[in-house]
Amino acid sequence: MSPYVCTDHRERLGAWPRGLAALFGLGALPLLALPTAHADFDDLVSDVIVDATEQAAALTVPLPAVASGFNDVNQSASDIASIPIHMFGTYPVADISVGNSSSISVALDSSTNGLFVPIESLGNASDEFSITGSLLQLASILQIPGIPGWLEPIVKSASFADGIIGAITQFGLPTGIASTNFGDNDLPNFLYLTFQAPVNFGADSGARIVATDYGAYINYVGSGGDIVTEPTDVHAVLAALPPNDFISESGLKYLLNTDLVSSIIGIIPGAKLLVVDYLADYPMSLGDYLHGNADGVLGFGLSAPGPGPNVVAALPGHLGDGITLVEGYGLAQFGRDPLNPYGTFFGEEGSAPYSDAFVRINGGDAEAVRLLFNTAGEYGTVPKTLLTGGAAGDSVPPGTHVSVYRSDGVFLYDYYTGYGSTSSTITSTTDSSGTPLMDSGYWPFKDKAVFLPTRSSDGLGGQ
Repeated sequence: MSPYVCTDHRERLGAWPRGLAALFGLGALPLLALPTAHADFDDLVSDVIVDATEQAAALTVPLPAVASGFNDVNQSASDIASIPIHMFGTYPVADISVGNSSSISVALDSSTNGLFVPIESLGNASDEFSITGSLLQLASILQIPGIPGWLEPIVKSASFADGIIGAITQFGLPTGIASTNFGDNDLPNFLYLTFQAPVNFGADSGARIVATDYGAYINYVGSGGDIVTEPTDVHAVLAALPPNDFISESGLKYLLNTDLVSSIIGIIPGAKLLVVDYLADYPMSLGDYLHGNADGVLGFGLSAPGPGPNVVAALPGHLGDGITLVEGYGLAQFGRDPLNPYGTFFGEEGSAPYSDAFVRINGGDAEAVRLLFNTAGEYGTVPKTLLTGGAAGDSVPPGTHVSVYRSDGVFLYDYYTGYGSTSSTITSTTDSSGTPLMDSGYWPFKDKAVFLPTRSSDGLGGQ
């Protein structure tokens, strides 16, 4: 993908004028950032976008002539598809299925690469012939209300076995076994098996992102068929192994959270109450790692760490070229960049989701950073070198104004830090050249359309 820039309405460092829309991201535009001078177009779309899935009938808006040719001339209707997403806190989450599995909720994470799901999700517990289904039927026959505590470990083991049986039955023997800690040595190493399987993102919602000189809006063209990849690597997580740094507080938390030790603690009067808060934030499963907000992780960062491959890139044709996220309106669109040439692309070839950028704090001097556009970065980070106080790991003082610019001075996005858990975190990490690293968090995705490529110009989806 060749870098391109929007030559009109750009904002630059220094005495820069406000444009029609603040353009940002790896190809991005604010939705409905319309000038009052075009009241006729404003009237057309001012009440259009409420919810991209529930209000589909209200999303049909004529494309003004000024936007003709906004996409590549070779792009056809089959090169674009979209799905609804939902937000859990700052995490965008989509529902997928693998083979004939039930629905699996996955966090869309641009900071890693590869699809990770719990092995249990590849079985079918509702099938009366499954081990889990048989146990639940037996409990029903015996009129046992719910699942009593003594039965939970048995049902858990049965669900695990159903997952392995279901995966092998559908996809054959695993092609590999490995582990990952998602780049965090404090986390356990999640052991996984890799299977070759098709991934289904569900039916095309029919919502389409349209960019014009006046901003961006959503047009509804009618729903379509399922969006399914070619068979690709799916990593089925089996268990949580000890963290790399086992002789540490993280290692202690891991040990205390294991089933055996946890059971021993449970039979000691009062012991559980003493350690429950201490252990509560340590993940022993993918669900714990995602704070219960999703079942698995779909990493789609083109050059992000992870075993890969990029599952989105396994979609047919140009559907696998990238994702445009509109988190504020619950939409993810697959295909080529719909914001070209009205949005902006920056960074080296194949570098997404990383890019060189400049940052101002409270209107001060612009400082160079290496910026990660992270859909799963919560409230982001700010390099310590940009602040006058605080230590790595501390919260950035509330009310701090953070402004981010492209490497050539074009304005990208800005925000004010919040309080407590909603504040950005101070970081002291740098890249190999010594440039401070900064995590965007969800701020650039909050209320604008952002395109993130999932293939490089050679058509590969990373790793």
